[in-house]
Amino acid sequence: MDNKYKQENNNLWQKCKSGNKSAFQEIYYQCINDLFAYGCAILPDEDVVKEQIQELFIYIWDKKDHLNITDIKPYLIKSLKRKLYKYCKGNKNYTLDIDYLEANANELVEDANELVEDPNDIDYHEMEIKRDALHKLIESLPTKQKEIIYLRYFTGLKPHEIADIMEINAQSVYNLLSRSLKNIEKKLTNKNHINE
Repeated sequence: MDNKYKQENNNLWQKCKSGNKSAFQEIYYQCINDLFAYGCAILPDEDVVKEQIQELFIYIWDKKDHLNITDIKPYLIKSLKRKLYKYCKGNKNYTLDIDYLEANANELVEDANELVEDPNDIDYHEMEIKRDALHKLIESLPTKQKEIIYLRYFTGLKPHEIADIMEINAQSVYNLLSRSLKNIEKKLTNKNHINE
């Protein structure tokens, strides 16, 4: 996310804090898809995820005067993650498992389908092949690597924002991203050698 985006979000948050409902709706619409995708990636119950997102936004509206948020999207993702953990801890029927990302890696790359408009186009079929390959690569990554790839490349968060969400330091984010990308590169190289 660039500085302009962050500044626009900060301006929206300041308007929201002063009671502007349309600014609050704008924040909601800008973040809801990423929140829902992230929530469903770690808890396989869409209804619970929707409920927790709704409760999160109600909480933010009710407590807006007391919240000191500098960047709303990372704050929301981290807050949702905490709410889902808390929900699962209080409900024995649910377990929150970041490993659920493995079973749902396909959802992480659905956006690739939207990049291609004509399914009869040859490029569409090439995109499908690449999407499937990406799906398999993401699926084969260790849990934390899947999470960091999702946060960095599918939600567009910066390393310092990811550090806050994953509760690790910034250098660990860079190290984990580097390991993740090297792991993907290694898997691609091995696959290309096998296909030759």
